[in-house]
Amino acid sequence: MNARAALYSAIDDEVTQYDIDIEAATLTRRSSIRVASFVQEGWAHPSRRTLYLTTSNRGPGLKADTNNVSAKRAGSKAGPTTEAQRRQ
Repeated sequence: MNARAALYSAIDDEVTQYDIDIEAATLTRRSSIRVASFVQEGWAHPSRRTLYLTTSNRGPGLKADTNNVSAKRAGSKAGPTTEAQRRQ
């Protein structure tokens, strides 16, 4: 049996999905998307089908005037796509 898992990383406003092959000890880049602003935090729904992200345009010395919570479809062949988004 070939054990697999997914990994998501975020740098600024880009979220990248990787496939992990545990037995082969490999990491393969699958897809990337850009989100509204800098990713602050992300977590997976227990079903592993949805990835929730919080984003903000705040940085060192900057006032945040755009804050978002969004839900992305996780693991689709086309990459994560927006399902819902809430702006504050």
